[in-house]
Amino acid sequence: MKHDECPERIRLTDEYCRAITEFNVRKEVLARSPAQRNAEDWAAAEAASALSQTAWEAVQRHIAAHKCIPMAWPG
Repeated sequence: MKHDECPERIRLTDEYCRAITEFNVRKEVLARSPAQRNAEDWAAAEAASALSQTAWEAVQRHIAAHKCIPMAWPG
């Protein structure tokens, strides 16, 4: 299998992309005026942040263990 075709890395990267997108949406909600924020917004942002960090770490662990991304430029 070619490095760029690793299905697990692709799955983990997709999961991370979804998680970081959700976190960014939650940050935008918090950017509203302080009168519009509530405890639920803060809790959702914190949960999304933690989920995106966990997803990123999973991608990093997979790449380190599986070596499915070459670390040097071809040539």
